[in-house]
Amino acid sequence: MTPKETVQVIYDAFASGDMEKFASVFSEDCICVMNGMHAVSGTYHGRDALMTQMMARVGKHFPDGVAFEKVKMFAEGNNVFTMGTIKADGLEMSVGHHHVVEDGKVKEMHIFDDSQKWAMTLKPM
Repeated sequence: MTPKETVQVIYDAFASGDMEKFASVFSEDCICVMNGMHAVSGTYHGRDALMTQMMARVGKHFPDGVAFEKVKMFAEGNNVFTMGTIKADGLEMSVGHHHVVEDGKVKEMHIFDDSQKWAMTLKPM
């Protein structure tokens, strides 16, 4: 698979709710950074942290789910940048996600979402 196809698997798995498939695309030692100062921002070291901390928190805050719609995806070498829209209960925003793919797995992800909208929408856990 190309890096672009690898990243597309993440979005397809997320859309179908297949979080096992979603997680399988990330390397065990991946690093994920989410901008901002809110309940899900931070740097997550490793696939387990990504899933049990960041993704689990998103699920707790939005029990009715989060929808992602891809607008454009660009790739240069192992770098893939995706522009999209996220919608959830009380949340709608444009987003940008940068992925670095190595050996068919996402090694790095940097989430450039609107951190102010995240902060305003997240409910206390």
